[in-house]
Amino acid sequence: MLAPEAGHAPRVEPRALPDGSLGRQPARQSLLIGALFGGLFVWWGLGVGGFIPALFAVPLLASIGLRGRMLMPRAYLLWLAFLAWVSLSAIGIHDFERWVSFAWRGSLYVTAGLLFIYVFNGSRSKLTTRTMVLILAAFWVQTVLGGFAGMVLPSLSFPTPMEMILPSNLLSNQFVHDLVHATTAATHAFSGTGIHRPKVPFIYSNQWGSTFALTLPFAIASLPMLRRGIWRTGMLALLVVSIVPLVVSFDRGSWLSVAVSMGYATFRLAARGSRRAFRTALAMVVGTILAGVVLLATPLGDLVVLRLNSGYGDSTRAILYESSVRAVLQSPILGYGTPVSVSLVNPSTGVAPSAGTHGQFWTVLVSQGIPGIVFFGGWFVMALFKSGRRISPRGRGDPDTRFWAHVCIAAGLVQMAYYELLPWGLPIMMIAAALAWREARVEGPLGPPGWRVPQRTVIRRASIL
Repeated sequence: MLAPEAGHAPRVEPRALPDGSLGRQPARQSLLIGALFGGLFVWWGLGVGGFIPALFAVPLLASIGLRGRMLMPRAYLLWLAFLAWVSLSAIGIHDFERWVSFAWRGSLYVTAGLLFIYVFNGSRSKLTTRTMVLILAAFWVQTVLGGFAGMVLPSLSFPTPMEMILPSNLLSNQFVHDLVHATTAATHAFSGTGIHRPKVPFIYSNQWGSTFALTLPFAIASLPMLRRGIWRTGMLALLVVSIVPLVVSFDRGSWLSVAVSMGYATFRLAARGSRRAFRTALAMVVGTILAGVVLLATPLGDLVVLRLNSGYGDSTRAILYESSVRAVLQSPILGYGTPVSVSLVNPSTGVAPSAGTHGQFWTVLVSQGIPGIVFFGGWFVMALFKSGRRISPRGRGDPDTRFWAHVCIAAGLVQMAYYELLPWGLPIMMIAAALAWREARVEGPLGPPGWRVPQRTVIRRASIL
């Protein structure tokens, strides 16, 4: 069912519902989201961090089903079309290892869609905006602490419980082994530095950098919500010192998405015209200047120069880009179902990772073809456009949360060219989109508190928020 357009509230009839929510709901809707994102180190230690979001698909679906009616913005049809195209693309899969890859990605795509529906339809009194922002801010905190842990204990590696119970034939697959084996940093150091790239509590270093940039807007958004001085001071301190693991990660893609998203946020805030927004923009400018001073005055600046001058991985990426283009030309409609071996589409090339593993854009393009990337990219472009619009003054939404969710989506779109956003990046972006859309509602989740929008009215006034 499609949601009514913001700014045009339909006439509704009073019904006996305590909070304007959809049917019966759990006492605390935030428990599922909190368990998923709050248990990051636990999932990593158990060896399930690479696919735990997919395991939450069942309770998410059950909770959504218990609510009764389900609403979605009309643009969500693009995401549903993408999921349908993912299913069709399975026609091109003929071996077990690629079926494992397909199942992993497909289940995470489904979970990401369920997270959007779960948050979008969430009761504002039980799944509050403040709670959602703090959960994602806490996720950023765990990421930063993991970065420091990877710096202090770069050689830590141990078999997880999940690794111990998996059959050896599955573990022989390098991808599966990486999913379930716990390590704190990449095993290679840049020449002459002795520095390893931290990745705990994620699978790869690039995932660490990706999630850092995607959840940074929510860390900033949480500052006005942290009432106690110690928590607010702690978050401010962590925002300052987080530059250390960010630089040591050597994640140029993370540096780029942080720079673009924060620069964009500063520009938008400065252009708002309000005194509060201008103060925030000014604080971000001062923070940027201080970060520059730190880089110039400490060895961190030398590491940045080293990484920018190093072509580490660039030649491999060039091969993957070329091979991905060839793959699309050979199967432009349905794709291959999953990323495909470079040797299959570019036999003259030496050993390299599979084509389509060097960015979410390329993953979808190779796996689901041109229609797949049109549906996938169209959904997020629409989310970016809609979340960037001002909230109606008649609404009860939080414009600050909507703004920082918008910045998160912008950061994700930047990353799609070079980072695969699974398993965590895509769910984060879908929650950001759901929060942005939900905050634009004129009155409550479905109407004024204690009222239910009749089904015929919802259908008649359905439109994109």
